[in-house]
Amino acid sequence: MKIEQSFSVKSKKDAAAKTQSLLLEGDLCVSNAEAIKAKLLAVDFKYDVNIQLSNIETIDMAGIQIIYSLSKTLAAKGLKSSITAELNERTSEVLRNTGFNEFFKA
Repeated sequence: MKIEQSFSVKSKKDAAAKTQSLLLEGDLCVSNAEAIKAKLLAVDFKYDVNIQLSNIETIDMAGIQIIYSLSKTLAAKGLKSSITAELNERTSEVLRNTGFNEFFKA
């Protein structure tokens, strides 16, 4: 029996523009942290990345740290990253309370 994942990670490259988009949706929380990390490690990052957070149901420090770490990893590879986020009020409050609201520009 296959268990439905409560998050998704989708990557799309635009070779002509030399950019890549990464869409994260759903539950970005500790219970999914290892699976999210595994999916991100499987992505071949070759271009600057726009990380898009959409339809976020929950996010906690584990999810925030994964995204923050991804951004730092991309920078270490010489790639730029930006984050756009469509967040509900509860998720925005989590970011404000953790001090990461400026990082996420939410």
